[in-house]
Amino acid sequence: MSVLKFLLLIGAGIGAVLGVRASKKGEGAGQIVAIGCAAFALLVVIASLAGSERYTPKIVKSMGSYGYAGGVVLGRHLAQTHAGSRVLILTEPVFDGEAPHDIQRAMVEGLEDGLGSAVEVVGIVAVDPPQAYVERARQSWARDGLDPPEGQTTNSIPSLMRDHQRWYDVRYFAELLAEHTGTYDLLISTVGLPRGFAGSALSRHASLPEFALMNAPGQPLKELIEIGAVDVAVAEKPTANPWEVLQNAPADVEEAFDKRYILVTKANLAEVAAAYPESPHWR
Repeated sequence: MSVLKFLLLIGAGIGAVLGVRASKKGEGAGQIVAIGCAAFALLVVIASLAGSERYTPKIVKSMGSYGYAGGVVLGRHLAQTHAGSRVLILTEPVFDGEAPHDIQRAMVEGLEDGLGSAVEVVGIVAVDPPQAYVERARQSWARDGLDPPEGQTTNSIPSLMRDHQRWYDVRYFAELLAEHTGTYDLLISTVGLPRGFAGSALSRHASLPEFALMNAPGQPLKELIEIGAVDVAVAEKPTANPWEVLQNAPADVEEAFDKRYILVTKANLAEVAAAYPESPHWR
């Protein structure tokens, strides 16, 4: 791990601690800071290990197995609770004809296997960036005189600009929903929630569809489930060991899910909140 990544990891740890302290004092923003810093710390660890050819295949395989397990369990739950529904699935963006990321693909495959024939999947929609954003990213890449990452063309978007949270905000989300109005009954997102969703008018709007969520770091899920903005969420288990998550995932789907995730609905929300009182997600 480089000195920079080490310092970033320390900074994220300090931020998480300060966020928890602020949250305990009743400062709502502290919850977001704590969750965001914890998620960032995990990303730093993954990025550090992913830089080594020795670890990359192992990490991708393990994370893909966990993602598949999360998709299967969520899919099975929705097959029971929303049988006969029309389902729209949101996924990560795919650029320049590239294949979907192995982890994302495994997650969607798990969803489809779990859903089975109980529902109709009417579409799998990638959360693609607006064209204006794409052009700015490409111009920035060319202006800096940087070579495109290995395996990508000069038209590819710089890897650091791929983060969909840079453009995936409430306005984008509202326009996406409007574009598909009347075509589905249940929305499943494998890319979390749009930036600014919590506390927005949209999160409390009557037109918001039934909403199932695969993980959403940095979002107050307890509040969103209580008000009905999110109906069911698969979230990281607060007690999961981040290092172990990067190792070989259990072959059994249920075992892999239980090791990393929890499935939360309004019915078991109080139980989850009581089980993890220190987690900003569930206070």
